[in-house]
Amino acid sequence: MDFNNPYSGYQYGWGNVQPPLQQTKDQLNAQYNSAFAVGDTSKLATGPFGVGVPQQNKPLGGYWAQPQSNKPAQNAQMSNYTPMGGFAGPSPFSKAGLGFPKKSNNWQDKKRQSAVKKPYDPTGKSPAMLLHELFKNVQERCEPVDAKPPGQIPKMYRAIVTVEGGEYIGEGNNKKYAKQKAAEAVLKALRPDIQISPWEDTEKPAAPKQEPPKKKAKMSEEATTGVTTKANQKENAGNRVPPMESALSLVDLLRKMCLDHPGFEEIKMEHTNITEGDQAKVPPNKHKFRFTLSFPNQNKSFVTEGYGKTNPKDMAVREALTTLFGVSDTEIQTIVKRSLVPKLAQMNALQVLYHVTASMNREATFTVLEKEKEDVTKFQPGPTGYYAELMITDKSNPDQKNKITGAPAASKMEAKLNAAKKANLEVFDIDMDNLSTKPVVPVPATQKLHLLLTKLHRGKMPTMVYEDLPSETPGNIPNFRVKIKINDKEEFFGVGKSKKSAKNDAAHQALKGIFKFDYDETLNNDPAPCLGTSKRCYEIAEFTKREYFQMCGFYGLGRCSDMAAFYLINEKDEKRLLSIGSCMQSTIEPGLLKSADGHVLVHMQSIVLARRSMIKYFMTELERHEADPESCIFMKTEAGTFRLKPNLRVIMYSTFAPDIRFASPNSPNPSLAVYGKDGPERAPEDQQTIEQAVADGPLRVHCVADKLFKWCHLGLQGALLSNVLEPIQLSSVYFGSIGQYEDAELRHAFYSRIGASVTDDTVVETSKSTIVPTFTQPHVWTRNIEHIETLDLKTGRTIRGTPSRLSKAELFESFIRQYPELNSHTYLELKQRSENYQTMKGHFRNKLAEVGLGHWQQKPESIDDFKAVSA
Repeated sequence: MDFNNPYSGYQYGWGNVQPPLQQTKDQLNAQYNSAFAVGDTSKLATGPFGVGVPQQNKPLGGYWAQPQSNKPAQNAQMSNYTPMGGFAGPSPFSKAGLGFPKKSNNWQDKKRQSAVKKPYDPTGKSPAMLLHELFKNVQERCEPVDAKPPGQIPKMYRAIVTVEGGEYIGEGNNKKYAKQKAAEAVLKALRPDIQISPWEDTEKPAAPKQEPPKKKAKMSEEATTGVTTKANQKENAGNRVPPMESALSLVDLLRKMCLDHPGFEEIKMEHTNITEGDQAKVPPNKHKFRFTLSFPNQNKSFVTEGYGKTNPKDMAVREALTTLFGVSDTEIQTIVKRSLVPKLAQMNALQVLYHVTASMNREATFTVLEKEKEDVTKFQPGPTGYYAELMITDKSNPDQKNKITGAPAASKMEAKLNAAKKANLEVFDIDMDNLSTKPVVPVPATQKLHLLLTKLHRGKMPTMVYEDLPSETPGNIPNFRVKIKINDKEEFFGVGKSKKSAKNDAAHQALKGIFKFDYDETLNNDPAPCLGTSKRCYEIAEFTKREYFQMCGFYGLGRCSDMAAFYLINEKDEKRLLSIGSCMQSTIEPGLLKSADGHVLVHMQSIVLARRSMIKYFMTELERHEADPESCIFMKTEAGTFRLKPNLRVIMYSTFAPDIRFASPNSPNPSLAVYGKDGPERAPEDQQTIEQAVADGPLRVHCVADKLFKWCHLGLQGALLSNVLEPIQLSSVYFGSIGQYEDAELRHAFYSRIGASVTDDTVVETSKSTIVPTFTQPHVWTRNIEHIETLDLKTGRTIRGTPSRLSKAELFESFIRQYPELNSHTYLELKQRSENYQTMKGHFRNKLAEVGLGHWQQKPESIDDFKAVSA
């Protein structure tokens, strides 16, 4: 299989998702607020509004497009359909007597008078400001007039401004002055109607500050005698804040201490890059510097070395403060905390610890240990959690150490956070819960984009080119359009009333397209995962939501927060979306099953539907194996059966974790559970018949937690496909919202209830974010199938009344068409014919009874005893 070809334009195939087409707010509102529910919603044919759009959702190609771009008219009588939602032909409100009355001539005269253009007021604006307000596509460049050797500053500069095809020149002794003169020349040539003053006249010298008469007399007396009176000394001393109380950093403290001590006024600071080898090839964070702090009058110097410029400088300043001015470690610690407080409120406990230890010349070392379960009779043996031991060492005095043991946690990262929070409070007296939150200085989107791109490429400076575009707004309305091109690949567009706002808007679009988050300049937020969530879980959750929202937008469906999806992941960590299911928990009425012959869905829930949709996809892949075995996800074994290729793994995502109240290790009496009238309840010992189900109540269907438990032990392929397919294991399970159960409890419920061994590669993780439940018409999507299905909860069919492609009868028909030699068997007989699967299922049920979890409820055989229609 060639994984190097990510299928260009295929948004749910292998590889990373390409950023979606940028849309305005009006387009997004039209996309997500125009949902309509139709059964078996087919994809829309390419028409006058979808020219050039590739075929959608085809195998190994296609993408989801905007729904409004090619949606047909829903009213058949509207022959002249207008895509903007207007009427075809004249408006019905324009008939005689229904329109607005005409205005009088006096009203028209007033309108003409108000339309007179007001004169432009240039008051308080420099020529450069006026230039960029009045003209678009302004290009500027500066060059020295007199050539000078490298390292010497030229005496004169020439600024060349290009506007509307003409060039205008200005010269000055600095670049700013030259640009202003060039802008002045443009305005005089192109806008003579605006009266502007020469640039020299606008910069008036500030008036000298007038001192009060009394203070002026005292100052003159001191100047003549050279002596300051004691009264003045007391007055000045009383008004002055001590350096220890006013210093904002260690360098600030050093400068203030030097001013207070005569003879220390002269300070020299110098950085020297001592990185070995070719410095251009060394990453910026690996450059080594030597910092020299010298006091010439005292013949004292302090030299330190380290990576980066900040740490060597802080170490030298700290040493000088201690040696020359006797500042204690406690006072230095106070200043350091004061300088870090504005930043600490935006960090987690671990980041705070690393910043404080680096600033205080200390080193933090973590050791994460496993915490064993205390009650081995109640739980399976093995680790249940982790705790971290933290050792803080003073680099200047290695014998001075602090050992901190954090509280137990469910993951290693949470254990480190607990230890870091405790160390911040006990060692550095920093209470993370009571940090003073000061307003964050707004960071422009352009600056944030540059910073994140540099981090993304591991310190390599990105190539960002801003290009001015012609305005599309008619008239003289000030409007600027800017295009940003990043690394000669991705392009994003921005619009604003000035060039600065247009650039910022383009940067916002780039942040949303590349990093998939909405940036707030006042919050200076980052696209980081939620605290306590792994990178893989965060990426899976965001990728699934993005694909699901695009799917709903294309098909015109309302979005539901309760959804699930199955993926394939290869050895390169590339994802392929297989199926999506969205449905709240529902069980069919037993009376509809008597004569259904497998044409209705018995259990409808997001995870259950997504798994059945994945089985449908498996059948299409088995059918494709003969034509293209290389690109197929299955490989044929020597025994003639198929198995999943060894470099592929199946993972599942769901926004909500299932209810495991009876499967949790903390349950007082763990057991299997079925859905009753009021939710999950313990599974009875006896088996239910179809007559009992019709007479007494709902059909006994095992809860989703039990079904996941069964799939994790017997495979996702089911009994029917086990005739030709080897078991497919579920390698990882991710949930998109925080629930009432810990990850360790969910992992136990799915994998370890009967004591089965689980490898470390098997992951069950929940995102630490909150999702508000919202519901809409149930729907399912299957890869390689042309349309989406919308389901009816009451009938177990599509809303048009046809059987769902996920029903047992339809899956059976697909299987028989591929293997016609088996068409003489019923669906029940083919399920029982898979000997290996039935043997494994027997062992599984026996093990459930042994550990006291109860008996697995089997559906009445009459539900599965039917033959294919084509047989």
